[in-house]
Amino acid sequence: MGALVAGAQGLLGPTDQLVARILIGYLLGSTVDKMYDAVLQADAQALIAHGRFLQEKFGHAPTTAPKAPAGPRQSIGPVNPLDLEV
Repeated sequence: MGALVAGAQGLLGPTDQLVARILIGYLLGSTVDKMYDAVLQADAQALIAHGRFLQEKFGHAPTTAPKAPAGPRQSIGPVNPLDLEV
């Protein structure tokens, strides 16, 4: 990034150099964001494909929900109000 702006130092004033650095940084950031989104999309597609494989290989999901464990919940620390189990 700096090499592109450094090569044009004689042609650009300080403000133009700063603007060029900001634009180059923005373009690099945008490219990295697009790459990250592509990786996440590929991960999501892989998870979907894996789920389909498991469904085909091992059959259908159970029709009834699993039962909650019997007895009171053993708490090590204070209860977090965001916990899903009560």
